[in-house]
This record gives sequence, structure tokens and C-alpha cells, in this order.
Amino acid sequence: MDPLYIFEADNSKETLQLILAAVASIAFLGALIYLKRTTFAEDKRHLQKTGIMLMGFALTISVGSIFGIVWNLKRLAPVEVYSNKVISSFGEVPYEELRAVYLHTGHNRSIVSPSIELDTTKLAYFEERAGKSYVFSSDQYDAEGIVRAIRPLLDEQQGRERME
Repeated sequence: MDPLYIFEADNSKETLQLILAAVASIAFLGALIYLKRTTFAEDKRHLQKTGIMLMGFALTISVGSIFGIVWNLKRLAPVEVYSNKVISSFGEVPYEELRAVYLHTGHNRSIVSPSIELDTTKLAYFEERAGKSYVFSSDQYDAEGIVRAIRPLLDEQQGRERME
């Protein structure tokens, strides 16, 4: 059976972050190697040791960021909407197991003046009857489109359950 809708993830932000983290890691590694191999004057040795320590910490953080970004990129799979189920990175969920699908709008407010909204993010929430919840952000997916595609199919399924 072919999916009715396919919502691809936009991973451009994560890809840019991965490139920046890789460049930073290379730069920190280069600085670390330079500091280890360079001979400093006796009165500057404490600066060399401090620089080595700081470059080691920065390298550890940037390499950890690379692993986190790659893990996040693997999680961003397409959302496939079928007439009887939804398949996403969270697995396959039949409509019988879904309790609700709804759209939530989150507002990021300014720290200086909370009355100023800086950014609005729409979140598509999936709630299973078993208590599990899944969230798809408008930063990566068409959250409104996902809810618009699934809501009628879910309402139809729940209407059939009420009649039985």
C-alpha cells in the first residue's frame, strides 16, 4: 500500500551545525597539536599548559556535539501517512492506538521584555492510548500539514469505533 502523504524532514540546520562542529574540531585539534609541539620560554610554560587544557576541553565538547548531531540526524526520518497508520522515526502507529493528534503553538519570548515574541514554533503532538507521546516540530517538519493530513483519518477511525 502506498502512503497517502509523505512529510520529509528539513535537516538543513542540523547539517550546518555538523559542518561547523567538524570545522571547530579540526581547528581545536590543530591548535592542540601546535601547543604540544611548540617549545615555549620558561616563563610562558604555564600559558602552554593552560592552552593545552582548554583546547582539550574544547575538542571534547566539539566531538561530543558531532555525535549528538549525527544521532539527531538519524532520528529525522520522513513521516508517512497511510489510510490506517502512521510510520515515523518513532515506529508504526495504527490509528486505533492513537488517542489524539493536535497542533500546539509555542512562543519564544524575549528575556528583556517578555511581552515581545521572538519566534513561534508549531508542534504536532501525537498521543497514544498507552500514554506515549511524539512531537514533530515545525523546525524540521510541516507540523500543520501533518495534523491536517492525519486528523480527518483519525476522526473517521474514532467514529467507526463509536458506532461499533
